[in-house]
Amino acid sequence: MASVLSSILNPMLPFQMLLKLYSLCVLVVDIIWVYLNTIYAIIGSVYGFFNPPQLKSLDDETALLGEV
Repeated sequence: MASVLSSILNPMLPFQMLLKLYSLCVLVVDIIWVYLNTIYAIIGSVYGFFNPPQLKSLDDETALLGEV
């Protein structure tokens, strides 16, 4: 069945070329996505380092202190 379909559609649409092109596009999008997520994580870490969240007040709280 696949060979019949391939022989009919092969002159009109080269499947192997389209699959390679699709794979290349997916690879490029994945690489860009990883790159952007890495940049976002680095920016978030640098921002958190220079602008940390405010410390929580321990008034009326029970805190456990461990030995260092």
